[in-house]
Amino acid sequence: MSVVDCAIYVDGVRLPGRWSNDDAAAEVRRRGEGFVWIGLFEPDADQIEGVAATFGLHELAVEDAVHAHQRPKLDHYGEMLFVVFKTVRYVEHESPTTANEIVESGEIMAFVGRDFIVTVPTASILIWGSCALSWKRPRNGCAQGLRPCCTASPTTPWTTTSQ
Repeated sequence: MSVVDCAIYVDGVRLPGRWSNDDAAAEVRRRGEGFVWIGLFEPDADQIEGVAATFGLHELAVEDAVHAHQRPKLDHYGEMLFVVFKTVRYVEHESPTTANEIVESGEIMAFVGRDFIVTVPTASILIWGSCALSWKRPRNGCAQGLRPCCTASPTTPWTTTSQ
């Protein structure tokens, strides 16, 4: 199964319990606050279909996530963003002989909507783990909700211009 985790965050705190993507989306929308974070790992078309239906993910972005190895980009589909980040990690060796022995690369794709984020890393679990842990720390992403991701694009419908 490609779903690694499905969680609800409200005011920077992960709610207890195990959630299906449908139940998590319904709970966040019933509350009118918080967001759903779904982590997928190397999903195929059938595995991502349920998540895509629940959150209305754009079909071209879903195709990109299934086929991976995209260029870094930020695509805007209505009220949803699709972002591809490239990741690198230094791998220590006693005597490196080529560049590919000391640098490991990957990518993280993210679908970001008003009340959800769906992440699809193809990077090493070590790279993704440190990114996710950093984002979940207080004063970083989760405590601020989805706004840190959404403000990457000044045309995002839910980004305000007044501070």
